[in-house]
Amino acid sequence: MLIQRLNKTDPETVLICCKNTWASAALTVGMPVMWDYVTDADGIGVTQQVAAAAGQGGNAFAGIITTASIAADAYGLLQCYGHCAAILVHPTTGATTSTGNISKGQSLRPAIVAEFAMEPVAVSGTQANLFGFVIAGEAALLWTGTAITGFVKAM
Repeated sequence: MLIQRLNKTDPETVLICCKNTWASAALTVGMPVMWDYVTDADGIGVTQQVAAAAGQGGNAFAGIITTASIAADAYGLLQCYGHCAAILVHPTTGATTSTGNISKGQSLRPAIVAEFAMEPVAVSGTQANLFGFVIAGEAALLWTGTAITGFVKAM
């Protein structure tokens, strides 16, 4: 675990070592990933969000790939806490209107379709904070995937 030393000019971040167990391709900067408890229940393996685990996938959210791409079956760093400069986001699953837009401060959750992106959480009652692992740091109008800044808390 790499915890940034306290300083006045850079936001605090926590990075952890992980292994890309998604055999298909590399994990690239900005992709959110989940713990891989399907094929590698070792606490190190991460993979893409699984569509079938829509209700459970958010609970297995591990963090955002931030420093460099991680090749398939290789090790790399994953950001699990702090300000993140590039988080891939996508419109709400199935959105066809402005419901896919993201507002500053809005909670984001792993997309429930395997897209390697975060999507806005509908604000309704207690569900608003259910997936509060990532908070949008900027607004975005979304029709295709894009990267925004935000705050990550997956610890």
